[in-house]
Amino acid sequence: MSKQLEEFRAYRRRMNEKILGCDHLGIKRFFNLDTKAYEDGALDGRTKELLGLVASTVLRCNDCIDYHLIQCVRLGFSDAELHDGLNVALVVGGSITIPHLRHAFDTIEQLRGMEGAGGTLDSTDEHKQPDRSDHSDLWLDVKAGHVWVDGTLLEPLTSSEFRLLTFLYEHRGEICDRRQIAEVVWGMEYPTEVDDSRIDKLVSRLRFKVEPYPQNPRYLVTVRGRGLLLKRQ
Repeated sequence: MSKQLEEFRAYRRRMNEKILGCDHLGIKRFFNLDTKAYEDGALDGRTKELLGLVASTVLRCNDCIDYHLIQCVRLGFSDAELHDGLNVALVVGGSITIPHLRHAFDTIEQLRGMEGAGGTLDSTDEHKQPDRSDHSDLWLDVKAGHVWVDGTLLEPLTSSEFRLLTFLYEHRGEICDRRQIAEVVWGMEYPTEVDDSRIDKLVSRLRFKVEPYPQNPRYLVTVRGRGLLLKRQ
């Protein structure tokens, strides 16, 4: 990939991590909404990426144009298809979008040059789930600190949330009691140093981020009177 586009992707990834790291619930919900908007639905994800490109051009956001062009090229759009989509943006947005049309054509040229040199777009896509052999719906990359659910990269977890999920992930299918959770997450004893309320709040926050429907947990299951387990999928 060209140095310009690689710097853009690295900057985008770094700043997104900083933004999500502020732990603001509203911001995290918006980022999650943005990610899910491009998943397959009544419209497939491929079509949605082209719609994103058109909207980004009309809104004159060059960073957005670059992001959606990278995704579109990765998904196999031809130059003719991209040009047709950009024509729609020009008609809707008018002549004021022409400078951004120039930017889009320059980015397409850089991406095609990268393809011709035998490069790949997938290796640096921060939203792409790495290949794995267990085929589970919830997947954890401990080294990178990433969590995927149903192929979607989740917002970053807090350190305590990630420690708890990592412990449960390493003991999938096993019941983990409150004493173990207190020791692993906080390095403290239960119940003298860590009480039920503190553990319950942590589990609730983790469920909110991981579970599609937190009130009906699919992964983090409480076994009454015994503890918590991460179900095998």
